[in-house]
Amino acid sequence: MTVKLVPFKKEHLDCMDMRAHEASIIRSDLIEGLEQGACVTGIYDGRIITCGGIIPTSFGNADIWQIPSVYVKDVKIVYCKYIRNWIDKTVNELALRRLETLCLDDELHTRWMSFLGFQREGIKRQWVEGQDYALWARLYEVK
Repeated sequence: MTVKLVPFKKEHLDCMDMRAHEASIIRSDLIEGLEQGACVTGIYDGRIITCGGIIPTSFGNADIWQIPSVYVKDVKIVYCKYIRNWIDKTVNELALRRLETLCLDDELHTRWMSFLGFQREGIKRQWVEGQDYALWARLYEVK
């Protein structure tokens, strides 16, 4: 079975079983901006496993975001292949030179971002709800 990608709609978040951390920080003012850029919802076996996207900002730069569901852990290998391929394809289509994101400063996110080829650039101390977040970026050559 493969991951089916459909265009992201903010309503997908209402149908999604989010992990506790993501559910605690999602606010309506954040959701409004998520439908910009190249954004998709990943569905596997009839369940939403992730929502995410790449939102171009300026000068070939873009923000990348992802909200995984509790089911993402059940399809790790399939999911890892799909997300890496989707990122590379989208970066090429949008002719981007830099992606960046913020995520919790913990071991899980460090392993994930490293797997995706991102490098850690710094820390935003006590950024959300008193928790530290790491700034990650990945550079590309524009083709």
